Amino acid sequence: MPARFLPFFILLCCLAGGMLGGCANILPPSGGPKDTTAPRLLAIKPADSGLNVSPKKITLRFDEYVVVADAATQIQISPLLAQNIRAEADLRTVTLTLPDTLLRPNTTYRIRLGTAIRDLHEDNPFRNYTYTFSTGSYFDSLTLAGRVWKAEAGEPDTAIRILLYEATASDSAILHQKPQYITGVDVSGNFRFSGLPNRPFRVYALGDKNDNLLFDKSDERIAFLDSVAYPAIADSGHLVLRSFVEKDTTDTTTKAAPVVAPNAERRTPTNKTSEAAYSVGVDTANIKRRTASLLQPVEVSFSGMPVQKIEPGRIFLTRDSNGVAVETPLTVARKPTDSSVLQMAPFAWQPNAVYTLRLLKGFATSGDHEALPGKWIFRTKSDEDYARLTVNFPEKYRNTPHILQVFLNDKDTVWQKPVETASLLLPRLEPGVYTLRLIEDRNRNGHWDPGNLLQKIHPERVFPLDRKVTLKAGWDNVVDWKSEE
Repeated sequence: MPARFLPFFILLCCLAGGMLGGCANILPPSGGPKDTTAPRLLAIKPADSGLNVSPKKITLRFDEYVVVADAATQIQISPLLAQNIRAEADLRTVTLTLPDTLLRPNTTYRIRLGTAIRDLHEDNPFRNYTYTFSTGSYFDSLTLAGRVWKAEAGEPDTAIRILLYEATASDSAILHQKPQYITGVDVSGNFRFSGLPNRPFRVYALGDKNDNLLFDKSDERIAFLDSVAYPAIADSGHLVLRSFVEKDTTDTTTKAAPVVAPNAERRTPTNKTSEAAYSVGVDTANIKRRTASLLQPVEVSFSGMPVQKIEPGRIFLTRDSNGVAVETPLTVARKPTDSSVLQMAPFAWQPNAVYTLRLLKGFATSGDHEALPGKWIFRTKSDEDYARLTVNFPEKYRNTPHILQVFLNDKDTVWQKPVETASLLLPRLEPGVYTLRLIEDRNRNGHWDPGNLLQKIHPERVFPLDRKVTLKAGWDNVVDWKSEE
């Protein structure tokens, strides 16, 4: 090739290579950004907010293809009908079919679509649309509002629904008949009905576990008003309901685990066929350390085997008094919640004192086995290891029967006493975070009682303290209880 043509040849090769390389890197066109737009309603027939109508079918036309999902739960009509609305999608159209023969005269109906209607490709829901019509010449516009509390805790009930029945319904209607109106509650237990007619209603709150809108009386929560309620023009919010479980199925008490201190000593039998193994819940590692509670008995645990026989004459407790062992009478009994545990304690533990527990052979029989002998030396705590709490009450709670309950870490009841004076002193409380509550003990039986729907018995009221109380060892604390109106 002549030299004068060489630059042109090189340029031609470069252009050809670029074209071939460009072809090798051609990518398919992208689909663009994901569609996040909900379907848009273009038309509805019959028109929304119609008067003197009883539609059998309602047709909604959208700007894109749509489907219907979860219609049974998402599409709701108020007041309720005996049959569900049927919803069908066809391309860009959704048709709602109503059992028009069940529509009442002179009644306002509202159909909430929830998120049942969605676009076909991206599942974007058509939200928060309510279709309204009236079979009469006006729209019902009254409201009914209030709040629901858990009776036993004195806190809002947020997992419950409110049901309205005709005032003429029987007291047992909620057992076998679905309500007319239904609504939920917010995170504070508040509820509100709107668009109600001018007539009275029976009001219930129901923790409907199986979603059948009936009170099944198993472990479902229930609340009711004594009298009928009248809707009003303004949102008064004055109704108060307190929910409860009729039969206490929330008691999850199981056999208590044996309480064993970190350094508890255990007696293991040498002959498993004739001797019973057990452990004693005291710390004997260092008697200079104050470890034994002044509030609880010493527990002797027999490895899950029930105690058949107790020999109190073979159990001895002494207290060291300046080097002299002082015999201390004590009580011995099986633990109420666990028959394999013995509880041993004097009438009152002395603070910061050294005790010796001596158990002679055969002091107890577990199964067919005798317990081995043993000796335990331990020291009790002092008053400085505990906190003191004084609770002052207004006169309101002293004039009617009330019980003060004190819980440690929201779990264990550590103190309970009737409120009979202006102040109560709790001298020895373990350091920790405490919850306090008052129970209105109407029947003076010493504990909280639920209500009964058919007997029209309301649960006893509970008033929790509006804050938690943190107690530290050696501290004196005062709580002034505020009266709740």
